[in-house]
Amino acid sequence: MGLAAAAGDEIAFAYSGHSAKAQGYGCSIISTDPYYVTHGFVMQKINAVTCSKKLLTRDACVIGDSLLDCQTGSIIATALNNTKSYNDPNLTNGAWTYYFLEGAIDMGKIFAEGAATYPDSGMKAWAAQYHLRVSPTHNDKYTGKFDK
Repeated sequence: MGLAAAAGDEIAFAYSGHSAKAQGYGCSIISTDPYYVTHGFVMQKINAVTCSKKLLTRDACVIGDSLLDCQTGSIIATALNNTKSYNDPNLTNGAWTYYFLEGAIDMGKIFAEGAATYPDSGMKAWAAQYHLRVSPTHNDKYTGKFDK
């Protein structure tokens, strides 16, 4: 994963899938290979890019510790803090991803700040139907309005 972006460029990294804690490495997303791609590896690549806007979204279990690595110029939004994320066949996505896309596309949330926070209430309402506990969250260290 090599990223070639410069100041003034914008990048987005979105992941909706499976993850797990890898012994000695922390949270990791699981690729289709299936290989574990560690959180540290992803953040090393993202944070090394010198562009001015970075948006990361993650909809997977045990992925919440990625919020701690949010740096200036970045917004990180996740389906959870340290609990589980959920898929729903009726939504054709992870529940958080469904509401993120609904906000960004259907509701016209043109700034990443709005698109990143829109899924919170939708996912919580969805989870309440099934008596599930969810904790969608985000960390915003971008100053100004981050247009998608």
